[in-house]
Formats: sequence, C-alpha cells, structure tokens
Amino acid sequence: PSPSSSAAAAESSAAAAAAAVAAAQSAVAVQSTAEMPQFGRASLAQSCTLPPPPSPMRARFPKQVDLLKFHGFDSSLDKRLARTADAILAETTPLHEHLEPAFAIVRSRRELVGLPCVTVRLSKALCEETLASEQPPPPGARAPGAPTASALAEAAEARAEIVRLLASLLLRCGVEASDIEASQHEGQLHFLMRLRGPSASVQTVLDVLTPATQDKKAHGHLHEAFVLAGCAEAAPAAITIHWPLERVREEVRVAFPQYELPIAVLEKELPPFVAASWKRCSAAWELVGGDTPADLQPLLEQESFARFGGEALTLAEGARRGLREDPRTQGAEDLVDLMADAAEAQRMLKDVLAEGSHWSRAQLNDPEGVLHDAEARSWLSTGSDVAPNAVHHDPGVEDRHVAFEKAKRMQRRYEAKPTPSELTNLSRLTLTFFTAADAASGLRRLLERFEVLWLDNHFRDPAPLGYRAMALGVRQRVSAQGDLLPTGQFQSIKRHHISEITVRLRPMRDVELNDETHSMQELRALLSRCGILPQHLDGVLARVLASFAFTEGQALREADRELARVVKHFTDNFKALGVEGQFLTEDLADELADHALISGLPQARIAEILLAVPNLNEKRAVRTRRVALVNEVAQRLARYVGVTFEDLLEALLSDLRELPRDAKGRISLSSRWLELPQFEGIHERWAAVAPGGGELRFHDECDDWRGRNSTIGQEEVRLLGRAKDLNKQLQDLCARSAADQLVQALLRFLLARSSAQTPDLSEVSRAATWARDASGVSVEASMRVAEFLKWAAFEDQIVSALQGAAPSPKLLRELREALAVGDTAGFAGRCACSWQGPGTEHVCDLLRMRDARALPVAMVLLAKGATEVRAQVAEGLTNSAAVEGEWLLKVIGAGALPPLGAMLQGGRSDSRCMYSALLVLKNLSAASESRPAVSEVGFIGRCAEMVLNTGYGQDVSYLALAILNNLAKASEADAEAIREQGLKVDSVGRVKKK
Repeated sequence: PSPSSSAAAAESSAAAAAAAVAAAQSAVAVQSTAEMPQFGRASLAQSCTLPPPPSPMRARFPKQVDLLKFHGFDSSLDKRLARTADAILAETTPLHEHLEPAFAIVRSRRELVGLPCVTVRLSKALCEETLASEQPPPPGARAPGAPTASALAEAAEARAEIVRLLASLLLRCGVEASDIEASQHEGQLHFLMRLRGPSASVQTVLDVLTPATQDKKAHGHLHEAFVLAGCAEAAPAAITIHWPLERVREEVRVAFPQYELPIAVLEKELPPFVAASWKRCSAAWELVGGDTPADLQPLLEQESFARFGGEALTLAEGARRGLREDPRTQGAEDLVDLMADAAEAQRMLKDVLAEGSHWSRAQLNDPEGVLHDAEARSWLSTGSDVAPNAVHHDPGVEDRHVAFEKAKRMQRRYEAKPTPSELTNLSRLTLTFFTAADAASGLRRLLERFEVLWLDNHFRDPAPLGYRAMALGVRQRVSAQGDLLPTGQFQSIKRHHISEITVRLRPMRDVELNDETHSMQELRALLSRCGILPQHLDGVLARVLASFAFTEGQALREADRELARVVKHFTDNFKALGVEGQFLTEDLADELADHALISGLPQARIAEILLAVPNLNEKRAVRTRRVALVNEVAQRLARYVGVTFEDLLEALLSDLRELPRDAKGRISLSSRWLELPQFEGIHERWAAVAPGGGELRFHDECDDWRGRNSTIGQEEVRLLGRAKDLNKQLQDLCARSAADQLVQALLRFLLARSSAQTPDLSEVSRAATWARDASGVSVEASMRVAEFLKWAAFEDQIVSALQGAAPSPKLLRELREALAVGDTAGFAGRCACSWQGPGTEHVCDLLRMRDARALPVAMVLLAKGATEVRAQVAEGLTNSAAVEGEWLLKVIGAGALPPLGAMLQGGRSDSRCMYSALLVLKNLSAASESRPAVSEVGFIGRCAEMVLNTGYGQDVSYLALAILNNLAKASEADAEAIREQGLKVDSVGRVKKK
C-alpha cells in the first residue's frame, strides 16, 4: 500500500479494523515479510494513529500493532505509527534537546533544596533565679548568687537528659537525639526538633509532645529534668511549629516564575487553615476511638513499610541500613496494555474480597454509565469476609485520558515521553470500616492474602492536613496478550500489575467528604487573593500542599528517588542519547547528586547510585578536590585584599637606623610597633604577627597547591578531556604569599629580638629568596632586604662576640674599620655607628659583671668609638678602686692602655673622655698587679701636665695627681721621673706642686 492508502486504512473505524483482522489472519500468517513495503521516517509526515477502543476490553479488540501488520506495515520500522502525536514528536526530537531545559530547571532548584523544612520547637520559661544568676554583674563585682561550676554542670546534664527523654518519646516519629537542638534565649529554654524520619509527620510529633508536657504524673522524669535545667515548674510548655513558608514560596516561584507568594500572607493565612483542618480531623479521630481506644493500637503500631531489594522492611529500618526503596512501577509500559492490565487486576481484587458476589462480577469502569456515588459501586461485607464489615467501593479503573495526563505531570523534563508505568492507582479500591477492630482485622487478612509491596500508614502518621487513612500497594499476576503467532493465535504472557487499596474509618471518611471540598475552596480563594490566575490554581495548590509540611525525611526520600531516576534514564537511553546527550545527562545526574548532598543523603548512598554512570563518581571526586583547591586559593587571595606589602617594607627598610633597639643594641620592634610614626597608615592585620609560633610554611603550601593543581589537571584531562587553568591565579597567589612570608619573617625576627629570643635569620633569608624569585616584591625592596640581612647578620656577629667564643680577627677588623669611616660611607659604617650607641650599654653591663668575653669588642669601641661611647666603655672597665687584680690584668691584657693613652691626648672639649680614661688609669695604678703596666706605658708626662695646667679643671687635675701618687709610692724610678716634670715628691711618695 502507498502512504495515502495506509492513512485511509488508519482512519477507518475500530470495528471495521477488527473485522478486517479476523478475516485476514490467515493471510497475515502466510504473508512474507519481503512482500511488505518498507516505510521509513517519511511516513511520519502523516498522522497514522489508530482510534483507540472505547474501553480496554482485551478480549474483543486486538492490539494496534496487529492492525498495522494486517495493513502491511513493517512492525520493525513503522511500529511508531501506532503511537500518539506526543510520542511521534518525542521520537523525532533528539533526546538531548530535552535535557538543556531540564538542566536549567534543576539548577534553579538548588536554592530551594537548601531551604529549611518544617520543624517543631518545644519551649519552657526559665525561673527567676536562673535568669538573675545569668545577668552580667557590674564591673569589678560578682553577681549575687552566681551559679557554681557544679550547678552549671548539673543544668547542662539536665538539658542533655531532656534531649534523651524527648528522643525516646519521639522514637516512633523517627526523631533521634541528634535531631534535637537545645538553646536558650529570651528567657526561655528551647528544643528544636527536625523531622528526619522517612514517615514522620508534624501532627504525630504534636500528638506525642502535647500529653507528655501536660501530664506530670505519667511523664514525671521529663518535668523533673526541666526543673533541674532551670525552668519554672509552674510555667506551661509551648509547642510551636515552624512552617517552611520560604520553601512554599520558592517551590511556587520555580514552577510558576510569574508568581511570588507574599510571606506575610502565607504566615497569616496558612497556619490557621491547617489548624482548623487538624481540629476537624482530630475530632473525627476521637470518635473512631470511642469507648474502646485500645482497638486503635494495632493500627497505630503498624509501621509504614516498603520493599528494599525485594525484602519488606519498615521505612526506618531501610533508612538505617542505607538501602534504596524498590521502584514502584508496573509490569506493562504501554498505556493501552496498562489499562487492560488494570481492568484485569481490578476484577481479581474484587474476586478475592467479595468472591461470588454480584459486585465482584460487575464492570464499573464507565463513569458515565455508573455514577461515582451510585449504590452499585459499593458492597458491604460480612464478618466472615476478608475485610469484615466494611463498605467496599469500586471507583472503576482510572480513565485513560486522565491516566495519560497524570503520567504527563509525573514526566520529568529530561524524559522524551511520559512513563505511565509509574501509575500505581489505575486499579484501586476503597475499604471503609465502621470500627477500628474490624479495620485491624481486615488489615491483618489483607497482608496475609495479598502480596503487599508497600504500606503507607497515615493512621500512625497523619497527612499534612490531618487526614488519617492507610494505603496498600498490592501486586498481582495478570494474564496479558502477547504478539500474534504464525498460527494465528495470540501469545499468552504473565506480568505483574500493582493496585492500591485504601483503608479508611467511617468518621474520617465523613470528614474527608464533608470538609475536603470546603478546605480546598478556601485554599483556592487564598491563592486567588495572592494573584494566582484560575488556570494556574490547581498547579499552585498542588505545590503548596506538597511543601508546606515538607520534612527532612521527605527531602531525603525525594532526593534519593530523583537521583536514581535520572541515572536509570541515563542507562536505559545510553545509545539513543548520543555523545552530547550523555554529557548533559551526566551533568544532570551530577547536579541532582549535589541536591541530594544538600538534603543530607549520605555520600556512600549517592556514590552507590552513581555507579551506573561511568566515571561519574571519579569525576565528582576530582571536582570536589578541584573545588577544595579553588576554595583554599580564593580564601588565601581574599586575605590579601587591600593589603600592600611595599608600604610596610618601605617603612621597615628605608632607614634601618630609625628602628627601635633591643637591650643588646640591635634593631628590633616592640609589641606596640604600629604606634610608631613611620608606621602610620599600615594595615592593622600585621599587628597579629607574633614571634615564634612555628615555621612559616607559605612556600610549602604554594608548592602543595601547584602539585595538587597539576595532579587534578591530569585527572581532569583523562576524565573530561580538558582541565581548568589555575596557573595564573596560583602565580599571583605565590607572589603575594612570598611577599607575605617575607614581611611576616621580618616582623617575627624583629619582634623576637625585643622579647629576648634568639631568632634565626635564615627564615628571613629564605623568604627573601622566594619573594625575589616569585616577583613578590620590587627589585628595590629586594635590595633593601639584602642590606637588612647583612645589617642584622653584622649585629648578630657583634652580639655573639660579646657572649660567645672569642671573636674572629676579621670581625674586629671590620668593626674597627666601620667605626673609623663613620656612618657616611657604606652600610658597615652606618650599621656599626648605629649600633655603638645603644650597644654600648650592653657592653658596659657585661664589663660591670666582669665578663671578659666583652673585652675585645670593648677595646675596639674604646679605640674607635664615638666620644661618648669611649667614655662609657672606659667607665665600665673599672668602675671602682676595689676591683680585683685578676680583672685588671685582663683589661690590660686586652690592650686597654694604648686607647686610654690616646684618650688622654684629647683637648679640653673631650674632658669627659679624658676624665674617664684618668679614672681607669687611677684604678689600674692603685692595684699592685696592674701598676707596673701603667708605669711602662709612660703616662707620667701627660699626667704631670694636667696637674700643672689648671685649665683642665680641678677634677682632671685631681685624678692625674692621684695616678702620680700611686706610681711614686710604688717606684723610686717613677718618683724621679715625676720630679723631672717639675713636681715635688717627698720621702713617702706624695706628689705636690713646687
């Protein structure tokens, strides 16, 4: 047949097509495949969708595939012609084109995923004594009645005990001790509870907490713990629900960007509406209990469960083991087959529940033929039936068009077509019991008679609006029609179909029937007042109901399901996606994995799901390492924002002579160095630098970053084909880190000097080398740092010579030459002249302590130092006449007499220097051990001149006369030499003027 003739055949009625199939089955059986024309994609230009049968009655209507075969279509190529227009469009659209908008939507939900879920807070006022003891006392005073350490420990233990007691009470709600956070503010003690259980609900928590906080007799331990924790015994406990209104608003905004629900309106309208619904449901639930509330216990004790790897486990147990819930999918994938299976499953359900009854045989799938509330749809069982004394209501299988719309709403944007196999309520029954005892008995029998895949017990954990019911997913094996065999018979196959059974109690059913419509009308009116257009009310309402009581447990289950779904899509469509689609799907799975992490899904569970996507776990691990590296680099770079290293280096190194000095005369910095004038305007961050604290490891960190960047880059090239380039950022970071390490090393070195530590100059040297190589500082700054290193090393050598081993001749020569040239020629002269002033104090301190190690440097200062320095050193050599002779011999042995003699040659302007030298010579000549050395040098002439010339001053003349007296008394030769200078020496050695 030609395309036009096939289109004409497709437009024929279903009855004519069925008759044609019956008449030509034998022809189909013998017809050769080679005789059938081969139609390609060109046949899609025309709509060849066959009209569906009015109801899914498998016995009378063959499959559309068989009709196509009869009309000559090759099923291997043109089977797609039987699909709907949506399916044809999906087939002709590349799969990756669905992924880009899907990825954008998923990315837009990242902020939504991180928003808070619903929480419950328990608060109790603190007693006056606790509040008074926590008030801050006046400055310098102790608060009256301040709690002791033991009292504080007791209160902390009481709060921990409250957490344990609350966790034990809320065990059935899936709330653990780690989910309860204690805090204190505004005069109250608060306990915030997060609902992380997979089936936890807000109302269940309220049902547990309300009696526990009111009944002191039954829950005495809890009330005692509150008192021990500092709460007022008579104060009532307040239970507050924190509704996730931000999540509600964001959920609506993501789905409908044109709307933004005002938080103030939601906060005002939504909680009262929910409270009213809860109140009506609670009143109905009390009627259920009636005079025999114990009958409710079997219903309340039944935990929700599902299948995990085929094993029936409670949701809490499955979560504890880290298992994934089995997907709830049907055996059939095509909607036509699915609807036929649903009709068969519906009949099988009714046969089990109402065997032999007229109701079980009735076909009630036509809502127009039998109205929804018609008596024919309901059947009342007896006490001997599977579900005793219950009204069995058959709403009929879901309408095909409604089912397709539901499947479209469940379809994800990245999926090319709806997946009706996820619809598990196409076949459904509702069982309404009059008493809780009958409901418990019926539940037990249902679990025995059927293969129950899951059970959602909203008797135990009410729905968000307070409605209580129970939903069971029942799996049955149904007979299905397979392909047409060459014999002309259809192949018979078996596949499973899932039906849903809803168990209700009569009072709760009445509430749902009477109040649900009114409640939904109120919500729609509220949304209309917020500006939602009528055509969007149902969509917005669905999102509000799904998110306003959203728990963390629901977030975990949703994250797990969504991640597993996109991974399944990847594996099922791997080849069809193509390279671009595979990358996009991988990115989508990666993004959903991030959402799962934000929701709190364990990393191990995420990695397990992602195993089906090749290399994705490795890629995520590499990305995590890359993100960590980028984060570390960014944090370090952020530390340098607004920091200029050159300014501080300029203030430190421009003139080393301006820096403060330590006790040994070396350049240094005190702890308050930022207050000095030259450091005005320097960033305050440098005030945190302290001496010591371990080695600066900025260089090692940068080497580590570079190494990690290289390793990660290699992994990225292997897994992704490309690598992120961080070389420029790392180069910039290394330069700044090198400058930072240099500045910190300088500061630590100078601060350590002032704190009497012995800093190591090698740290500064290494930092300077790195800063130069990494271009962290300017060339001029590097030159100044080099001069600083030489300056500091020269100072350290001098100080070491004062306190260590004998100084080298080279050091003494360099110091002598530096002092000789002064501070106008070369760095050595500036360094020595700058050090000699403050360093002399240290030298003199050592001399006063008779430390002979200071004598070599002291002799250089005595010979080449400034006038004041020479005077101070001379005074430090022998500061009293009662100096032991051994020290005097060391002074003379060090070579003190020649520079002392040179000091005597100064003019009247050097009177202090001359006086200090005379004082040393006086002490030396007074001691018998050192007097001969003084005599040999030949100071007699100069001393006699000072005695005879009154212009030198009385003090100088007196010291010179004392020296001559010491020499004349000990030696006749010296006495004769004194006489030759024009002075008179008597027989006992006293020297006088003539």
